[in-house]
Amino acid sequence: MVDYSVMFFSSAPLQADRYRLVLDAGKLADDLGFRAVWVPERHFGDFGSIFPNPAVIAAHLAATTRRIEIRAGSVITPLHDIIRVAEEWSMVDNLSNGRVAISIGSGWNVNDFVLQPDRFEQRKEVMWDQFEELNALWRGEQIERRNGAGQRTEVGIRPHPVQPELPMWATSGGSPATYEEAGRRGTNVLTHLIAQDLPVLAKNIAAYRAARKSEGGIVTLMLHTYIGAEGEDVRAVVQDPLRDYLRSALSLYDRGRADKAAASTIDDAMVEELLDVAFDKYYLTGSLLGSPEKAAKTIAEVQEQGVDEIACLIDFGLPAEAVLGGLKRFAEHFLPGENR
Repeated sequence: MVDYSVMFFSSAPLQADRYRLVLDAGKLADDLGFRAVWVPERHFGDFGSIFPNPAVIAAHLAATTRRIEIRAGSVITPLHDIIRVAEEWSMVDNLSNGRVAISIGSGWNVNDFVLQPDRFEQRKEVMWDQFEELNALWRGEQIERRNGAGQRTEVGIRPHPVQPELPMWATSGGSPATYEEAGRRGTNVLTHLIAQDLPVLAKNIAAYRAARKSEGGIVTLMLHTYIGAEGEDVRAVVQDPLRDYLRSALSLYDRGRADKAAASTIDDAMVEELLDVAFDKYYLTGSLLGSPEKAAKTIAEVQEQGVDEIACLIDFGLPAEAVLGGLKRFAEHFLPGENR
């Protein structure tokens, strides 16, 4: 049976009370019985701009929820000292009484790496080294660093976390190497359908299971989600917000590429054509947008490919009232009654 969580990744800042939807929807998801809530890390642009530090908003969610897991999706660890990551999330683990989890990501946007420019070329290797250090720190071990006097010293984190082991995911945009490495290291996977269709996803999940060589492991798939009210024309409701969301994502991709000589030269008309194609792809086969019957078909398809959990991305531009209403309708149709 598939688990369900809620994911945030807004494409533009709200003009007032910009975190209200996150807090209201997080509390509602907690009340409705969703498994977890995901908050991302993004920098220097409109796409996800209200989330430069997921630990900060996670701390607020910890205080306003009671049972839902609070997850980072993702922490771009090469941008940070892993000791600080461990300290921050140990604090949130204490504030939430042991409800945190983290998905680590290597990052790809070259502009993000103004925070750690020397790590960009080796960011994947850095991420996996940090994965091991983060686990060690969480378990109460110490790691070696050089102090202000140039001396080698060992440090651990305070406060000690509530959970003895940190639940972890690795974020993959579709790279088979990331799936396989996650399997070898025994961690979960967070992914999406931006650069992979369902057959490719199935192949990547099979590679992950083979590399893991043990039972267990969670593959979480992000899908844009909105369940319409009875008789509502959901396609008409979501078309403009989702196209704007995709346009913002495309702009981020062009700005963030390392190879500026290869930057997009397509004209506005071609962009609009691409957005039409992308919208049709997401609406028809790559989302939970529409009626409960349409969503159920997609859920069955992704479950057949090996997905264990769906992260319902809900903040792609709809009004807050619509988002909350769609969340309630999703829970009514897809969450067990005892969870609500």
